[in-house]
Amino acid sequence: MYNYRINVSSKEYHMIKIALIDDDPITRRIVSEFLSSSIECEVIHSASGEEFLEKIGVSDIDIVLLDIILPGKNGLEVLTELRAKIVPPPPTIILSAQEKVDIAVKAIQIGAHDYFTKPIDLVRLEQSIKNIVEVKSLKAEVENLRYQIQKEVYYEEIITSSEEMRGVFNFITKVKDTNIPVLLLGESGTGKELVARAIHYYGNRSEKPFITINCAAIPKDLMESELFGYERGAFTGAYARKTGKFEQADGGTLFLDEIAELDINLQSKLLRVLQSKTLERIGGTKIITADVRIISATNSELTNEIKNKRFRNDLYFRLSTFPIVLPPLRKRKSDIIFLADHFLKKYSAEYHKPAMRFEKKVFQIFSEYNWPGNVRELENIIQRAILMSDSEVISVIDIPNLSPVPLSQLEALDPFFESLSQLPSLDEMRNLIIRHMLKREHGNISVVAKKLNIGRATLYRLIKKYELASE
Repeated sequence: MYNYRINVSSKEYHMIKIALIDDDPITRRIVSEFLSSSIECEVIHSASGEEFLEKIGVSDIDIVLLDIILPGKNGLEVLTELRAKIVPPPPTIILSAQEKVDIAVKAIQIGAHDYFTKPIDLVRLEQSIKNIVEVKSLKAEVENLRYQIQKEVYYEEIITSSEEMRGVFNFITKVKDTNIPVLLLGESGTGKELVARAIHYYGNRSEKPFITINCAAIPKDLMESELFGYERGAFTGAYARKTGKFEQADGGTLFLDEIAELDINLQSKLLRVLQSKTLERIGGTKIITADVRIISATNSELTNEIKNKRFRNDLYFRLSTFPIVLPPLRKRKSDIIFLADHFLKKYSAEYHKPAMRFEKKVFQIFSEYNWPGNVRELENIIQRAILMSDSEVISVIDIPNLSPVPLSQLEALDPFFESLSQLPSLDEMRNLIIRHMLKREHGNISVVAKKLNIGRATLYRLIKKYELASE
C-alpha cells in the first residue's frame, strides 16, 4: 500500500481528503474502495453538485473527483462555482462517460487538473492523485525553506555598532525562546518589524509561521474578520470559510503593528483571546485553540492613549510584559555610516548599477541631520540617490536637502518650556505641531507631509486621531 500524505511543514502532516462527486453509487463504491486501499486517504461522497458545495463550507478538501453528468448542476457548473468560492481551489479531476473532446477542453480551460473517461483507468487515476500530492509536498517544502532563509536573513538586516542597539540584541536573546508577549516601542522607521522577525526566526518557533497585520492599514469594520476569520454565510459576501490571522499563526508568532490604532471595541475581544488562547470565527460556534506568541509595536505613547480612553489599560498590561524600546537613529549616529554602506550595496545591485561610493561630504551631512524618519528615511534617501546619480560617486547634489533645524533655534524654546508648570507629552506636542503646520500651509496635505517628512497616509491618520479635519 502506498503511504502518501501531504507535507504541511517539516514536522506536521495530515491525511489526504478527497471529495468524490458522482450520482452513480457503484462508481462511488469502486473508486472509493480502490483509493482507500492504495492511498492513505479519506474519501467524502456526494451524489450531486449541490450536496458537495454545501459540504465544502465545513470541510478542507485536498482533491476533487467530479463527474460531468449530475442531477441539478452539471460538473462544469460545479467546477466554476468551486473555483469562485475557494481561493486557491483544490485540484479537480473530471470523470465523464462522454468522450467528447470539446467537453474535455472546456473543463481544462475552466481549471480542471486532469480528465478521465469512464470506465475509469484506476491505475492512471492513482498516479494522477500521487502527482498532485507530490506537488503539494514540494510546495510545502519550498515554504519551509523560505522560513529557514528568512531566519538567517532578518537578524543580519539589523546593522549596528552602537551600544544602544547592542542592548536591544541582549533583550532579543533573553526573550526569543519564551512565549512572553513583547511590546516594541519606538519612533516610526526604527526597525520594529525587523526586531519582531529576529525574535521569531531566532527563537523556538522559527519553523512555524510569522504573520503580520498592520492595525492602522485595515478598516475597523474588517479588522475582526482579519484577526479571527469567519464562517461561510456569516455575512453577505462570505461565500466560503476564511481563517483569520490567529489561526494562520498557530504555533508561531503574530505581529500586531501599530497596535495603538486598534479600535477600542475590538480591544476587549483581543484581550479575551490572549487570556483564553481560544477564539471563535465570526458566525461560528466552534471553539478554536490558537497557540500564538504575540509581538506588538507602536510609535504612540500608549499611556496617553489609555488616559484619553482610546486604549484599554488591561490590554496594555497584557501586551507589555516585556517592553523593548528601539532608539531613534539620532541616538545611534555611529551606525549611519554602516547603514548607508549597507543600503548602497543592496540597491546598487538591485538597480544594476556599478559599484558605487559616497562623496566624503555626504557623510558629514548625514551626521548633522536629525533623521526624523529614522532608518527608513535613510534607506529611502539612498535609494533615490542611487537612481539620481550619473556616476559611481554619490555626491551632495544627488541627495535631497537635509538641512537640520539649527540647535540654536531649538534652544530658543528652553525659556518657554521652563515657564510651564508641566511639560506637554510628546503626543501633545505632535498634535500642536500638526495643527500649526496645517494652519500655516492652509490645509495643504502634500506640503505639510513633505515638511514634516512623513507620508500622506500617516498624516491623514494623525489628522483623524487628533480630530483636526474640521480645522
